[in-house]
Amino acid sequence: MHSPILNIDMSDPKHWEVPAFEVAEFAPKRTKYCFIPIVYNEGPRFIRQLEQMSENAALADIIVAERRSTDGSTDPELLKNMAFAPADHG
Repeated sequence: MHSPILNIDMSDPKHWEVPAFEVAEFAPKRTKYCFIPIVYNEGPRFIRQLEQMSENAALADIIVAERRSTDGSTDPELLKNMAFAPADHG
C-alpha cells in the first residue's frame, strides 16, 4: 500500500515504527470498555468534558491520548486528582 500524502510505501516494514511515547497509569483496567479522547491543547474544554464524564466513569475506563499538550490540560497531576480517578496503585 502506498501513502500518497507521505509518498512512502507502507508495505515496507521500515515504515512501521511506533513513535516515542510516555505512559502515566493512574489505575488498573476496571471495565471491558474504554473511552479514548485524543487531546492537543484543548484547555478548559477538555477538563469540562472529563468532569461531565465522571458521572459515568464506572461504565468505561478513560485513556487519554495526547501529543505533548502545552496548555496544562493533560498534566498528570491534574488528571490524577480528578474526582473519578482512583488512587495511584504504583
